Amino acid sequence: MKPKMLISDIAEFMEITTGRLHQIIGEREIPVEKESNRSFINYTGAKVLFKIPFEKKVISFQTVKGGVGKTTLCHSIGTRASLYGAKVLFLDIDQQANLTGTFCLDNETLSDKCIKKVIDKSYSIEDVIVPVCEGIDLIPSNIKNAVLDKLIMIETLPIDKVLQKELEKIRHNYDFIFIDCPPSISPLVSSATLSSDLVVSPLTPDKYGMDGLKMCAKEVDGLNKTYEKNIDYKVILNKYDKRTILSPAIYNLIEENSFFKGKLISSFISTTQEFSNASIEQRSIFCATRQTNVCKDIDAITKELIFPADYE
Repeated sequence: MKPKMLISDIAEFMEITTGRLHQIIGEREIPVEKESNRSFINYTGAKVLFKIPFEKKVISFQTVKGGVGKTTLCHSIGTRASLYGAKVLFLDIDQQANLTGTFCLDNETLSDKCIKKVIDKSYSIEDVIVPVCEGIDLIPSNIKNAVLDKLIMIETLPIDKVLQKELEKIRHNYDFIFIDCPPSISPLVSSATLSSDLVVSPLTPDKYGMDGLKMCAKEVDGLNKTYEKNIDYKVILNKYDKRTILSPAIYNLIEENSFFKGKLISSFISTTQEFSNASIEQRSIFCATRQTNVCKDIDAITKELIFPADYE
């Protein structure tokens, strides 16, 4: 995987001409690569160029409803964050291992690397981290994670500590840790919530989406009260189609719902086939040199989630 931050996007973001940008890049000796007649930089160059003072966060992607794009958005947002110079760790705790599969790694090298092996004390958390590309590491998942809920219950492990104490050991190495959770409410997911600074729930505008969203939001609210936490909660509207009545109606419904007041990300993801195309080719949408409108959607959401509040 080779994510790219296009020179044209950088110039637009910095509000300068491409000529002036190339001058800055030259002064700072940032390596520029070229493919299909388009110039780009990667994580290393972005870190030097942007110098963004990120606030370190653990962000978990959760929902109790499948098919809403949870894993896809986790992968895309985390990848885009790395292209702003953020050091990113993905933690896959879903036994289906869909996030792990997006990175097209050698399965044999991953067979014993998962968070279950850390919780049962077979390995340290450092032992199960796999480098993916510049700026991105991964703790993979596999079917062995299916027993984690049972392990937590049998061993009576404290859900507010079981993941958090492990992540605290490595948190200083990363700007952001993105956790991809299984679509359920369970001890493992609760542990992921309690180790997070922010929980993100994707929502597709359909009949049953709101029910799942409310369940997830109430679970976060309940854990905050029980454990005296202040975990933030955000909603991303995915597969938004402005040509339909339902998409704008759901958007307005969330905005007007007092329970979700201030929780809806202002940008949304339009209906697209680009995620499916990238998945088939086992790449990120940001690996292509011709980046489409969905890349702009993800970029806007990424900035809203990861940029410091006072960043200009």
